[in-house]
Amino acid sequence: MVRRKTGTSEIHYYSDRLKNKLNKLRNSPASVVEAPSGYGKTTAVRDFLESSLSQSTSVYWFNAVDEAPEAGFRRLCREIEKIDGRAGACLLRNGFPNAFTIGEVCEALRSIKCEREVWLVIDNFQSLNISLPPSFWTALLEHGGAGLHIVIITQMLGRDVYTAIAGRGFLHITASDLRLEAEDIRHYYALAGVDINEEDAQTVVRYTEGWIIAVYLQLRAFQETGAFSKTAIISLMDHLVWERLTEEQQTFLLHLSPFQTVTVQQACSLARFEAIPGYALEALQSPFIRYERAEARYELHSILSELLTGKRIERGILFNRECLLRAGDYCRDGQRTAEAFGFYAQAEDYERMLSLDFSHIILEDIGERSFPELALWITQTSPAHIKKKHILSMLRIAWTLLLTGKHEEFNGLMDELHE
Repeated sequence: MVRRKTGTSEIHYYSDRLKNKLNKLRNSPASVVEAPSGYGKTTAVRDFLESSLSQSTSVYWFNAVDEAPEAGFRRLCREIEKIDGRAGACLLRNGFPNAFTIGEVCEALRSIKCEREVWLVIDNFQSLNISLPPSFWTALLEHGGAGLHIVIITQMLGRDVYTAIAGRGFLHITASDLRLEAEDIRHYYALAGVDINEEDAQTVVRYTEGWIIAVYLQLRAFQETGAFSKTAIISLMDHLVWERLTEEQQTFLLHLSPFQTVTVQQACSLARFEAIPGYALEALQSPFIRYERAEARYELHSILSELLTGKRIERGILFNRECLLRAGDYCRDGQRTAEAFGFYAQAEDYERMLSLDFSHIILEDIGERSFPELALWITQTSPAHIKKKHILSMLRIAWTLLLTGKHEEFNGLMDELHE
């Protein structure tokens, strides 16, 4: 399924993997399409319905918006009333559900009758689900309409709603289904008149993780400049990912940001949690954070890491330093000396660096710098009283200088330590 937007050159391309999933909508009484912003959820469902259904088929498209919960509920009930007048009237009569009426409301939803083919699409579901209990949505999806198809289009579901809805066997289309792989990107770009090779396609995948809006931005950048642009992706991620996080979620991710991969235990240590809270788990559901089940760890996409590093620095010197020290302490406690030394060096904490036993790493690279480079830097910048407090460590620094031919610096350091 390839659709070209009328009056423009905008092409809607869908992978075979996604088309196979969309085709299953016809056989499913209830479906959930769940992915973050920019994955083309609404466009994919709309294009599928327009290309697959006859013009006589009724499609009711409900768009949830930021409004009073009671107002949103009434609008939804009026759409249901168009499908089954009795059920809709019952819902409107009961009004917004509470502890006393939720049972009757759910019964009305489960008893919806609809023999003809009808589609009810609930878009921007995330704007509505926070006000209505999960049992309401479960009952709606378990409707009794033989010809009724309900499609929920939503951003990432919370754990309670996910358990109640997506975890009950309904058709579930996710970000992994909507994501474009390298071969998909080549086909998509070719339709737009841009031929790229496999290596270029892999570059786009690496930059975008198959995120359709980001893939489109890369296409525009290539058409205009002949090159792909990481800057455009970071700006897009800032707007569509970072700005939609709560302040708590942002701070949590910034505490993780010194690392590319983290376990739940590690995340708790870095964020100073006894147990990881729900808002933190939701933050880890970003499309740019992969969960590796075999290793039981989360892996941050390189561009997300770059964005988080910039945001961490924007928070100021003290916050950035605290994040780096927490990372260093975690590595130190786990006997990961080289990594700990690197984080302490970034934080310019000479006390912590010189408290480590780094005798086995003096010829290694520490991040993007070699240990001999750091040894020279410590020699030149570390306060005298800290050097004298850690004589053994400074002798190891001196030995590193001697091994790497820094004889003048070696002699100067030895003279300083003898004073």
